[in-house]
Amino acid sequence: MVSLSLRESLLNPRTLRELLSSPRTFKFPDDVHLRVGGENAAYASVVKDPSAKTGLALGGPLSHIIEVLAQTMNFSYSVLQSPDRSFGAKLPNGSWTGLMGLVEREEVDIGLGPLVLSESRAEAVDFVERVTNLQLRVLAGKRNPELNPWGFLHPLGPLVWLGLVAAMVCVSAASLAVGERSRRFSQRWYKRAFELFHAHLGILLRQDLPNWFSRGREMMVVGSWMLVAMVVTMGYSSTLVSLLAARNIPQPINSLRDLVDSDSVVVMKPKTAFTDFFENAPGGVYKEVGDLRHVGRVEYAVHQEHSRILDTLVRGGIHTFIEADYNSFKLMADDFRRKGRCDFYQSRDTFLASPMSLVVPRGSPLLAAINHRIRALHAAGLVNYWMEKAIADIRFCLNAPSTITVMEPLSLRVCWGMFTVWAGGLVMSFCVFVLEIAGAKISSSRHA
Repeated sequence: MVSLSLRESLLNPRTLRELLSSPRTFKFPDDVHLRVGGENAAYASVVKDPSAKTGLALGGPLSHIIEVLAQTMNFSYSVLQSPDRSFGAKLPNGSWTGLMGLVEREEVDIGLGPLVLSESRAEAVDFVERVTNLQLRVLAGKRNPELNPWGFLHPLGPLVWLGLVAAMVCVSAASLAVGERSRRFSQRWYKRAFELFHAHLGILLRQDLPNWFSRGREMMVVGSWMLVAMVVTMGYSSTLVSLLAARNIPQPINSLRDLVDSDSVVVMKPKTAFTDFFENAPGGVYKEVGDLRHVGRVEYAVHQEHSRILDTLVRGGIHTFIEADYNSFKLMADDFRRKGRCDFYQSRDTFLASPMSLVVPRGSPLLAAINHRIRALHAAGLVNYWMEKAIADIRFCLNAPSTITVMEPLSLRVCWGMFTVWAGGLVMSFCVFVLEIAGAKISSSRHA
């Protein structure tokens, strides 16, 4: 028996009347064969199937929607894909490419997509009930763990460092004021002040005290400063040990602004609603992203190439994706299953959130019947279940830490900041020494 097309089936007035009057319970009374358009994405994909009529079949979590529609409405279907393998963009003459073009020209009866709802698309086709929501993120590769060679300055904040210097000045001034009279007038006050400051610095650095420093009325000042120095140095030491054992995994791109300001090359799908938006944005950061194509920082790649690009260009490289968050989750989850580790991260910021759904040709009588079944699938929680099941492994990467702890010997690469400070101190000391000798010679020559 030859199957009827949708148009042939609806030539029967009774079938059409029942479809329009009872869309919730409608089933085709005849053997009807529909054409379903598909495209490749994480939500749903088109796969080769030699046993199928067109050699193609549907895959992905949302392909179950077509199966449910086929079972509950009693139709069979074949899968078609556009020649340019895209979701579709509007051409200057008003026609559409990709999956949108197939639906607009009624070459297919249902477009699975799912497609992002936009004003221009809604003028060309009819969107059914919302299937899911999409929001874009930047997907980038994690860089190698780093340890800041100047990390020995980080256990204390800038205000604490400044406060320590101010406290040493105040304690030195107090010691100068309460010091014994005989020592106070035995030498010039500024030399005495410098000696006191140097002695209090020695306390902070856990150095020994001079004999003359721990007697008399100075003992109260010295004791209070020793207590403060002990607390600060113990806190500094313990925090420094933690910082030296920690490695930060850089994740620098967390917004579109970060992406524009970086030197990263952006990879996007061609001929989508979002690429069209970026390329025609009137201003702001979206226009700046679109203008990156003029400086060679935008590349276009279809969904089938994303796994290869992720593995070869994004991993440890300067390429990044602007992609739907679910597509990014799927790429990260699949990579985790292959590699057993999480080498990628998503930006914290999301942008251009939009609803997504199936589409049918303008004025299609199938719209109401499909809407009832989409609502029933949402009520049963099946859409979320299908989508979450496909990316179950993403939970390991979403909670991956940005800082890791390592146990290894300290290398020069880690400690060169401290040695730089030490070498700088030696150079300054040598310069002061040279100036002192020069000053002494000048003074002696004048006296001669």
